[in-house]
Amino acid sequence: GRVSPEKGIQDFLAAARLLPDVPFAVAGSENGMPGLREESPANVRWLGFLQTDGLHELYRRSRIVVVPSRWYEGFPNVAVQAMAQARPVVAARIGAMTSVVDEERTGVFFEVCNPRDLAAKLRRLYADPRSCRTLGEAGREKALRLYSRGSVYSALIAIYEKAVRHGRNLA
Repeated sequence: GRVSPEKGIQDFLAAARLLPDVPFAVAGSENGMPGLREESPANVRWLGFLQTDGLHELYRRSRIVVVPSRWYEGFPNVAVQAMAQARPVVAARIGAMTSVVDEERTGVFFEVCNPRDLAAKLRRLYADPRSCRTLGEAGREKALRLYSRGSVYSALIAIYEKAVRHGRNLA
């Protein structure tokens, strides 16, 4: 994707400054925010835009995936992809994110635009790899059950079949 203000990058970097001993990585093109890389703390690695394989490899190497959005995302693909890779999600408590991530089951929430709250949640989870694994496994189960191609296909077919049974024309 892209690095931009509405994606919460400033909050992410501020939280990284508060956790200098925790490694952070940013995936996405930062072309729209020149100078951001140079202003970031030393514990942040910039990876640029990643294709699917590179992104999946990043998920596999990560302990936690952060989604610090400041705006209402229609469907947070990053959160679902992270969950599918058995990674806990630390996300801003906003919009559809609250439907995808289950508090203390598949991840945790922090208050929007609150880097201190984000840092506190990250500090707690990063220090507890067992909890990360538990949240990640629950996330993977949810992602496979609700968001896999097969489950989405089955849900869509069920909607069509229900409409046909009730005599509705979907065309």
